[in-house]
Amino acid sequence: MSSRPAISYISLLHLALLQVNFDLHTNRCCPHIKCRVFTYSVPSLSPQNISGHNTSSTSLHVSWHEVPYGFVHGILLGYRVLYKVASGISNNSVVSTSGNINEKELQGLKKFTIYEITLLAFTRIGDGANATSIFVSTDEDSKSKVIPIYK
Repeated sequence: MSSRPAISYISLLHLALLQVNFDLHTNRCCPHIKCRVFTYSVPSLSPQNISGHNTSSTSLHVSWHEVPYGFVHGILLGYRVLYKVASGISNNSVVSTSGNINEKELQGLKKFTIYEITLLAFTRIGDGANATSIFVSTDEDSKSKVIPIYK
């Protein structure tokens, strides 16, 4: 008599793995049932201590601390940085990073403009909670003019 593991139960927010010893000869479950349950979900906390500053008239630097370990609920795949012009009704632009990166440079932005920025962490199950937004302005464009001084 041989045993073969039978697997499976997947739901939208949780992944459970059930291993049952099955007797192929009698087509019945063996009296020895092994059960292992692994629960995966989306992060229940957002990234912490988000900060940002301008690095030029068209770019911003955003940094954050990772989601605390006990609140990830699975394997952290990365972070999504969502940003848009603060005064506009436009959709968010989104850039993603891997799970071991805690900063991102946003480039190609409008000059001297305030941006609303938020972050979230994600696992393979989906996106976690959004962080509270921060507001950061790109720098003024510094055009150097030569002003002649006459004496």
